[in-house]
Amino acid sequence: MIIEATPDHRSSIEATLHTAHARVGATHRSRGARRRTAVRVAAIAMSVLMAGAATAQTAEAAVPGSVQVGAVGTTTASSAAIESYVSAVYLDLFGRSPDPSGLRTWTNALLTGTPRVAVANSITSSAEYRSRLITGAYSQYLGRTPDTSGLRNWLGQMAAGMTIQQMEAGFVASDEYFLRSGSTLSGWVRQLYRNVLGRTPAQSEISFWAAQASGGSSRYQIALGFLLSTEHLTTVIDGQYRDLLGRGLDPAGQASWVWAIQSGTRVEVVIGGIIASDEYGMRHGISAPAPAPAPAPAPTTTPAPTGTSGWPDASTTGPRAGHALAASGSLVITTAGAVISDLNVNGCIDIKAPNVTLRDVYIDCARSTTAIRVYDGASVTAEYVEIDGNGVVSTAVGFSNYTLSHVDIHDVIDGPRVNWYVQILDSYIHNLTRTADSHNDTLQTTGGTSIVIRGNNLQAYNPTSDDPMNACIMIGSETSPLRDVVIENNFFNGGNYSILARDDLDGNNIVIRNNYFGRNFRYGPYAGHTSMTADSSNVWADTRTSIF
Repeated sequence: MIIEATPDHRSSIEATLHTAHARVGATHRSRGARRRTAVRVAAIAMSVLMAGAATAQTAEAAVPGSVQVGAVGTTTASSAAIESYVSAVYLDLFGRSPDPSGLRTWTNALLTGTPRVAVANSITSSAEYRSRLITGAYSQYLGRTPDTSGLRNWLGQMAAGMTIQQMEAGFVASDEYFLRSGSTLSGWVRQLYRNVLGRTPAQSEISFWAAQASGGSSRYQIALGFLLSTEHLTTVIDGQYRDLLGRGLDPAGQASWVWAIQSGTRVEVVIGGIIASDEYGMRHGISAPAPAPAPAPAPTTTPAPTGTSGWPDASTTGPRAGHALAASGSLVITTAGAVISDLNVNGCIDIKAPNVTLRDVYIDCARSTTAIRVYDGASVTAEYVEIDGNGVVSTAVGFSNYTLSHVDIHDVIDGPRVNWYVQILDSYIHNLTRTADSHNDTLQTTGGTSIVIRGNNLQAYNPTSDDPMNACIMIGSETSPLRDVVIENNFFNGGNYSILARDDLDGNNIVIRNNYFGRNFRYGPYAGHTSMTADSSNVWADTRTSIF
């Protein structure tokens, strides 16, 4: 797949999106009570919420769906007020008035009780609106418009699950963009800063990212990191607020919407949420008073447990009771939006597509690398998954663009490697395996951005061997600077130090708060760095007094 079918120097973006270094291998052993006997593997492609035929090409053809975002409900207003609202949406999103059939369709939907957010999401997910997003990306990054085949190709990719950031990253990583940037890595980095962040980089920034690109990080991975950065997304959402609400982005909206996109919410859904808000409605004659749009909810804190009770354990993580798991070998997932569930995997899993979900899956992996590997351009959410590393898996999950929720990880040398755009939530990591040369950590980051570690039970201490291991979380910058990290409401137990910063840490906005600490460490609970913010809300689990 190229940007469009033209016989010139433009690169194959498909090759960029799917660069991978596959490793295979697997054996299996059971865990007993959690073995099940049926399978459901479904590939679910992201679809435009269209009326009738799925091939419709304009917003007029879309039919309201039932998806609800935030707290926006149904609309109670006169027909004239709703027509005014629909007309405003078309003018803001398409730069035109609605045709009679489109105006009639959406007005009737809202009058008959369809939630406003469902209508908004249908409009922002239409081929017409996505075409505007694609055309804008061509203009911004390639300085041209797409031809018909190129536009059609990208619409198909977005309908199958590709996000606008993934598409833009393909543009920025392409040979065409590289040539426009002067065909040097330093020129490419300089242009990346200008196009994505809207500023000129310092020479140190150019040197760092050029070295990363020449040292193993792909241009695609670097570009996607920039496009999902808090700095870039804040600018994008602020622009939408100014265009749609007539004001700048407030801190609550910034925190919620940026986090939502970095967690996998599509930009189209964010824009749909804004135009479905009461604030937008009030500007155009409908809705009860409300001070602001209802963005995707920001993360909430976990109630403090008593001692170590109440933390995730084997009873609250891994495949849930009542799910029969069918036997499977190793998996390589290449379908965008695939949902893999109710499996007992005798092997390991490689994720090579975006927006993949693993749910109620047991993974019995015995290769020496990763149990779950997420490749460049791919992303995965794993829910109620168990990983048994058989004492040989070196890294449970690697390395970026993934979310773990209610995951049980054990018998691995190291837990997940946490780099770019990672969330680890309500999970249980324990019983690490010591080897002759290992420095075992339940979590480790060597650099990245937009990381959330929340509500987990991280047991570096192995009671069977009475070994505290190295750390519950090791924090460093071996591969890149570390930015925008939240570590909160976890239980840490073990390690030389439970939280341990490396000397090479180049960090910014690393927040450590409201955590609980056991006493099975070797030296202490915390060995931090000046770039890390940790306060008295971090307490001993037994006395509830500050560790500082």
